[in-house]
Parts: sequence; structure tokens; C-alpha cells
Amino acid sequence: MHHLPGAGDAGCSRGGAPHAAPMLPAADGGVEGKDAEARDHREHATPALWVVVWIGAAIGFLVGFTDGPGGAFLPAIGSMLDLDTPFAHIRSRLLDMCDDTKRDVEIYLVIKPLAAALSALFTACAGRRLGRRRTMAIGCAVFIIASLTEAFSQTKAGLYLGRAFNGGAEGLLMCVYVGAVEVAPKHNRGRLAAFDQLGRGMGVLSQGLLLFGLQSQGRWAWRLYNVFGAYVAGFLLLLLSCGGMADTPASLAQRGRLDEAREALQALRNPLYSRETEAEFQALLEECAASAKEQGRSALSRRWLPRTLLAVFLAISYNALGGVLNKFNMPAMLYRSVFITSSDWIYLYYTLLMGGGSLIGAVVLLLWVDSLGRRKLLVYLSLANILIVSISGSMIVTQAGFRSLPAMATVIIGLALLTATHAAGPQGTMWTYISEIQPLADRSLVFGAAVCVNELAQAAVEAVLLITSCERAKKLVTVLVISNILAAGLFWFLLPETARRDAAEINAEFDAHWLWGRFTRKPPRQSRQWGAGSGARRRSSSSGVD
Repeated sequence: MHHLPGAGDAGCSRGGAPHAAPMLPAADGGVEGKDAEARDHREHATPALWVVVWIGAAIGFLVGFTDGPGGAFLPAIGSMLDLDTPFAHIRSRLLDMCDDTKRDVEIYLVIKPLAAALSALFTACAGRRLGRRRTMAIGCAVFIIASLTEAFSQTKAGLYLGRAFNGGAEGLLMCVYVGAVEVAPKHNRGRLAAFDQLGRGMGVLSQGLLLFGLQSQGRWAWRLYNVFGAYVAGFLLLLLSCGGMADTPASLAQRGRLDEAREALQALRNPLYSRETEAEFQALLEECAASAKEQGRSALSRRWLPRTLLAVFLAISYNALGGVLNKFNMPAMLYRSVFITSSDWIYLYYTLLMGGGSLIGAVVLLLWVDSLGRRKLLVYLSLANILIVSISGSMIVTQAGFRSLPAMATVIIGLALLTATHAAGPQGTMWTYISEIQPLADRSLVFGAAVCVNELAQAAVEAVLLITSCERAKKLVTVLVISNILAAGLFWFLLPETARRDAAEINAEFDAHWLWGRFTRKPPRQSRQWGAGSGARRRSSSSGVD
């Protein structure tokens, strides 16, 4: 194994005299020793870490900009129906489409998650070999191709192709969660991933406001929007990914580039804590040595299989907890309101609802994802979902929320909070948790497989729930309430805590778990030794030896 100079006798100088521990100035002018558990997280905000934070937020902005309320299906509808009307007017015709148009829109919607599933499989197979930085750079390049293809397409086939490229880019860019887990200090992993959600909220708001301002351009508005996304957001992010960010230390160490991994880790950590950085690097080397022996088979081994199953369960929960419902089903119901009589404004209302909800979810993550813990946060968000869906959903089903202004305000606030809980839970905390619990050997493999399962489930749900009428909403509300009740119980009993824990401590949490510990703990050797000794005694007695 690569030996870090001085790591074997960490804290000793060349002459053998021990180094003094790095000291920090205290508030009263004195000095105090390091305390890894008590130091403030802002001391770790090195320039290299801020670059990672910025790129994570930029990727979130890019995904939100392409997958907001307008990016899902309005451009396709306008082109397929050959409409010159503004975007918002298209919303009023969703419930009156002919079957052929509904089928075309359904194909357009399903293509993206299917393409994302395929690109996630590619990331699962090649992510370890490519590294996080190259994977994100490829995703940005594919996004530019997608935006240009959709912007200049003149046929439905061109729209389908651009949509497929868009999904492929999103599947590749999901590796930002893996990168955030691998570069962040253990005390701030959740907060670092929360910046992705902050960027998503800003992207949704930017997309909605841009398209609302371009309504006067008619059917050319979405072409201008795609060109903007290609040249401004995508190209800038591509440059930042390639030139401004080093690969993660874990990814570099896995590929045998140990010196670069050590330099990357030192750049990400505060130089005042060099001893802890070297200890962290040694732990990373040990994890890489263990992963080299288990490469390709750890995900299905007895010890790691529970974590693979948890990853699949959480990926499916993303959709069961309302991930698709709050995208495009609610506007069709809101349009029935007597207070939103103009379809010109329904799009703006829904943009503010989605974007504001995403920003609220990002704030929730920044405040509580690390201090409260992953498990408790997911349970509390599920319980909040039950209350929100019960109140707002019942008002939508009975249409009581559309008869008075206070009731309508209650419905809109409830939908915004539903978007917030989804952003803080399934979009933010779940993907971070999936990355944290996986062993380094197959982290890219299992995470890519989880993304693939999630996208396939999303494609199935989108194919069924293209347009939700108020008659079908009652069943959806019931499904959402039941799924959140089940999820809250499963989260509480099945998820070991990972917040503010390193790999060894997470392994200890799984070993101590009431269920997963049965798989992860090795059987004691004492019983096997006793059996061997008794067998020897039986052989001795049978041979006549006294």
C-alpha cells in the first residue's frame, strides 16, 4: 500500500521529536487545541470546496432550468399542435386534446426518464473509470447538444431526439451527489448537497420568468429558451467542471493516482488541520485497498446487500411520495379555479409555486439535514406530507378550495409546501443517503442503478398520470397519504443514521442495527472452534486414545 510520509508516526518530525498539535487562537487571545467534533464548519470552507459548492449549485440550476413547469411538455405541445398562441394558453387545452395528441405528448414525456435510465446505467458501469469530473463534463456537453437539437428541430422526431439527449444529460449529472459526499467533511455532507436544491429552485424560477416574458414571441419562445440554456448555462458549467474543479480524492485514489488524491484532499481541507487530513487520507487508502478486493461483487454480498436494497427502496420512494404529482397534475386542477380565470397567469402562479417550494426545501436542508439527521428529517417530512396532502388534496377533490379566496390561498400554500417537502426529502436527503451508505468499491455502480430504477418508475408514473382530472385526484390523494404513512414507518425502523459519520462509523451503525446487523455481523468463531475441538475429541475416542 502507498505509505504516506510520516503517516506511520503521525505527529513526529524527522528527528523523532513529536510535533506540537496545531493550535488555534481562542476568543480571549489565548490558544486552544483542536477538537474535531466541536470546530465550526466554516473553518473548512476552503477555495477548492467553494468551487465544488458552486458547481453543485450550477448543476442544480441547469436541471431546474430544463425541468421546470415549462420544460416538461409545453414546448412539445405547442409544436405538435402547430400553435402560435402563448405558452399559458396551451395549458387550458390540456384536458381537451384528442387521443393522438395525448399520445404524442405522452411519448415526449416518457422519453426523458428512459434516456436518463440508460445514461445512469452508463454511469454505473463507467463512472469509476471516468471519475466524477469527467462524468459531469460529459453530461454538460450532452446537455448542450440536447438544447441545440430542441431549439432548431422542425419535426416531432427532432423534439423526441432532443428530449432524449436532455434525459441522458440529467442522468449523467446526478453524479453530483456522489461527488458532494466524497469531497465534503463528514459534518457538512448534507449541507453541501443542499446547494444543488438551492440551484434547482433558482433554475425553476428563472425558467418560468423567462418563458413568461417571452410569451409575446409565440412559438419561438421555447426555441430562444433552449438556445439560452445551451449557450449560457450549459457552456459556462462545462467550463467550470473541466477547468475549475479537481476530481474527488476517492475517485483519484480508486484509479491509483494517490499523489493527486492526497493533493486534492489537502486542498479541500483546512491547512490548520494537516494531521487530521493525513489521518483521513490513510483511512481513504485503507478503504481503497479493501474495495480493490471486492470490486464488482460487493453490492450483492451478504454484508452490502442490505444497502443495495435500501438504495432501490429509496429510489422507488422518490416517486411514491409525490415526485411526479406536483410537476404537472396540479395546474390542470388549479385552472378550474374561479380566481385564476386567465390562462396567461396560471403559468406564472405555478412557476412561483414550484420555484418557491424548492427554495423552501433547500433552506430546510441547510438548517436541519446535518443537525437533525437524515432519518429524523425524512420521517418528519413524510408526516408533514400526510397533513398537507390531507388538507389540500381534500379541498381539491371536493373543489371547495376553488370557491373562496382564503380556501384558494390554502390550496396554493399547501402545494408549495408539498413541493418543499419533496425537494428537501426525496430530491435532497435521499440521494445523499444513497451515496453515503455505499462502499467505495461499487458506489458508482449502485448509485447509477438506483437512478436507473428511479427514472424507470418515473416514466411509468408519467405514462399513467399524464393529465389528472379532479375525478382521478381522489385516488391519487389516497395513494399519497398511504404511501407517506408507510414511508414514515419504514424510514424510522429501517434507516441507520449517517449524518456526521465517516465510513467506519456508518458501518458500525449498520452492524448495530436490529435488522441489518443480522447480515453485516460476522458469525462468531467460538462456535466453530468448539465444533472443531469436539470433532477432534470424537476422533481421539474412536481411535482408542485415552
